[in-house]
Amino acid sequence: MKVDKENISTLYKTLLKGGLNKAAVFGVHSKTDFIDVSTNGKVFNTIEMLLKSVSKLSHFTPNTYKEKENKTVHKGLYGFTERNLQQINTFVVDIDNLDYSLQDILLACLDYSIGAPTMVIRTPNGHQVYFILNTPMFMSAKKNYHSLHVAKRISTNLKVSLESVEADRYCNDFGFFRVPTINNIVWLQLDQLYTVEDMINFSMRMDDNHERELYAPGINPAKTKYLETAAFQHILTLTNIKGHSGKVGRNNTIFTIALACYSDGLSQFEATKLLYQFNQRLKYPIKNTEIAASIRSAYSGRYNGPNKIYVDQIIGEHSTYINSFNRWYKFKKERSDRKYSHLEEWETDIIQFLETIDISNSPYIQLTQKELCDIIGCQQSSLNAILKKTTKIIKVVIGKGRSAITKWSTNSLIMQHLLLKRRQSDCIQKEPNITIGNITFQSRVKWEVETNPLGDSYRLNNTS
Repeated sequence: MKVDKENISTLYKTLLKGGLNKAAVFGVHSKTDFIDVSTNGKVFNTIEMLLKSVSKLSHFTPNTYKEKENKTVHKGLYGFTERNLQQINTFVVDIDNLDYSLQDILLACLDYSIGAPTMVIRTPNGHQVYFILNTPMFMSAKKNYHSLHVAKRISTNLKVSLESVEADRYCNDFGFFRVPTINNIVWLQLDQLYTVEDMINFSMRMDDNHERELYAPGINPAKTKYLETAAFQHILTLTNIKGHSGKVGRNNTIFTIALACYSDGLSQFEATKLLYQFNQRLKYPIKNTEIAASIRSAYSGRYNGPNKIYVDQIIGEHSTYINSFNRWYKFKKERSDRKYSHLEEWETDIIQFLETIDISNSPYIQLTQKELCDIIGCQQSSLNAILKKTTKIIKVVIGKGRSAITKWSTNSLIMQHLLLKRRQSDCIQKEPNITIGNITFQSRVKWEVETNPLGDSYRLNNTS
């Protein structure tokens, strides 16, 4: 869809569901305003007010907050908390990496996620991908904010589904994102909207793959003294944290430590002293004003405690150890020293074997389950357990009974095969536009339609 002033107006009306009914959208003029958003932020109560200011804003909240709890003080705002959300209009995924093109992102959405996005925005450091709802997902305080927990799990699963293009798993689910303009929108299909049911069903499928419920409640902080655990003792010794391309960076690490301080009952003065000392030891320290902002947020009372996913990720990216809150394990022993192999290690062995195959003709290798077990050296019961949990290994069975054929691949191999076929294929679609269902792909590049190696689906390939 060609983007012009009329499209922009239609976009905002579609995004905000025609108007702001006793709700507000927040905006800022630049990223520096995030240091103290309560003072620097702007409140918009109507779409008309927002459209008049779009050219002056850098970021805004595409999801709306309850107006009645927003009290303006001078030019600032209050009420920017997840529990003050009125409704979810869109789920946004941030891809903070310029190595991936628009075509790479669209293919990842089609192959691994819920489907084609409604909008993609180009940012200075990558792209932001919008999956807009046709009707809003309303937030409620009932059942301890059950609807908010469900929305956050949907957001997490969308990010996980786009890990092949390094989606930022730690970006704020419903915070500030780049303001869409004529100049930065690189993909817009306003008829590609999703229902709340679509999102929940997608999230449940993703959760089934990980054998977990739709959402999981947080850890009770009263039972844990976080700063006394080996995990946080180790985090406090790290000096090389910087953060890039979806990795946990300095701000998220400092916020996580601040949450531990709050949960453990430290005063804000004690937390500030601890975090200033930690920041001074970093090779790339951040500004003291950013530390103060993290402490204010952590001590706002809106959070139950540090997120275990963040803690594990921080240590996993900066240590040779893996941990839980209660125990530490050295990773990893030589195979001859292990009595039993963990399923994760068997999974790694299988992936390493599969990724040695020649993908020029097909990303699949044909082997029976027994043959694969013999090659890797694991039991079939272990392989069955791996297949129930893995999101990386792909098993396809064609036919039934003795005549059935089993093929194996990985997400990475299939993506490499697609990119290889894009470069090598001579079968070029003459027209630059192609329509599948109600989705029209419009681009300056040329496309081909490639049938899945198993012949049961299609995907688009950029052949330019």
